Amino acid sequence: MVSAVRGAACRLKGTPAVSDRDDFGGFGSAGGDVTVKVPRGTSRLATHFQRQLDAERATLARELHDELGGLLVAAKMDLSHIERSLGAERPELRARIAQLQRNLDTAISAERRLVERLQPGLLVHVGLFAALRGYAEDLAAHTGGAYRALLPTQEAPLELPVRVALYRAAQEAIALGEGTAASPVQIKAVVRANLLTLAIEHSRAVDAPDEDLRVRVVLHRVRAVGGELAVETRPEGTTRLLLRLRLSPHADRANQK
Repeated sequence: MVSAVRGAACRLKGTPAVSDRDDFGGFGSAGGDVTVKVPRGTSRLATHFQRQLDAERATLARELHDELGGLLVAAKMDLSHIERSLGAERPELRARIAQLQRNLDTAISAERRLVERLQPGLLVHVGLFAALRGYAEDLAAHTGGAYRALLPTQEAPLELPVRVALYRAAQEAIALGEGTAASPVQIKAVVRANLLTLAIEHSRAVDAPDEDLRVRVVLHRVRAVGGELAVETRPEGTTRLLLRLRLSPHADRANQK
């Protein structure tokens, strides 16, 4: 059953009638006419706050990297210089310096993780697919869950604000489920006929998706950049979120941004 969030209907004008059956295992209607309902409470003010949040994340990531990261690396270099100056003397002091070096390494790693969470470098410098692939790998490493990323190696031509919006929408969609070895969360994307289709599938059922606030967050993110969202709940309890966005044929390539 394909569910749509209640509200005023929103379709992409000029979207070709491309079937999703070949790429997503029969999802969608025969003509590929997937409709998303936009909640009536969604406002331009909410979109403004969301974009402001993204901008603040980017600014904070730059400041952490340039200022805090630079200070930590400089402190590590100074400690290395002090350690070399000591020679073989003061073994107890050398031991303390070695511990400080380890602490600084831990702090630098934590700073880099924070920067990546705020504004992933792959998202900025490579593209959406590379960032999602890295996110899936990071989730698997830190949560023990199973995530399968079936994403193109060639990036879609998306401007950075669109990449950020779709990346955050995908994060919210992924968080709706839990990946296991038997049933991993699947992240799949296809670009065809100037149409980007991104599907997130997991084994956890979403009750009343048109009322679920997490689904509404995904919807708002996708709608803010002119896209569509549909939710499919299957009898066996799996859920699939389908994000679609018509690409501009004149957009610069994402990896050139």
